Amino acid sequence: MSFDSFINESRLNESINDIGIFKAVFLAGQPGAGKTYVASKIKSGVIEPRIVNVDTITEFLNIHDTDSVYPKAKQLSKNQLVQYLNGVLPLFIDMTGANVSRMKDRIYSLEQIGYDTALVFVNTSLETAIFRAQKRIRKVSPEVITEYYNKIKNLKNEIKSLFSFNIEINNDEGELTDAVLMKAYKRIYYFYDSEIDNPIGQERQSTMIKNGWKYLEPNIMSISEIKRLANVWYAP
Repeated sequence: MSFDSFINESRLNESINDIGIFKAVFLAGQPGAGKTYVASKIKSGVIEPRIVNVDTITEFLNIHDTDSVYPKAKQLSKNQLVQYLNGVLPLFIDMTGANVSRMKDRIYSLEQIGYDTALVFVNTSLETAIFRAQKRIRKVSPEVITEYYNKIKNLKNEIKSLFSFNIEINNDEGELTDAVLMKAYKRIYYFYDSEIDNPIGQERQSTMIKNGWKYLEPNIMSISEIKRLANVWYAP
């Protein structure tokens, strides 16, 4: 069975309504690794995790002068995240991983709400990372790419140690085959579809199902509490 056939069959047999509640997958890897592309392939319509990535909003507002719109993009992303968290929706968190302290803060914020977290680490060669960066509208110099590449490479083991569930995907030229995508898709699907491990999430899911609640606010958490955790997420 091809990868696309498997996806189509799964779409017919599964409902996305209850899959992935209280589940979040972090995407990390070198710049130019193709994290966003990989995410689009392994979520594949069966599970619809919300993408959390302030850079996407920044580039949408002004790809040619991202610094000028970053504060606005950050606020928009924070507002969006609050709504996602209020609905305990499945998430994809797209970040390079260059700031491990910030990643720990984000894991903490999610765990306080009740989320389980997992990691997809996307690898590519330095040559490919530089090549892909030069094809983008928003140019990044080879020197900057090299600096980030080496930093994230050295941090990879530390990043992986933060997650009990993690996988690696190689995305150099020709490596992202249907077989690779199928394997990654199955593992990520298993994570999103598995029982919640976080005791906070277990209790809150049970309470929400019992009472027919779709959101944490107002009965479980206030919006101000959720915003406080989002502020930790986006702290300088």
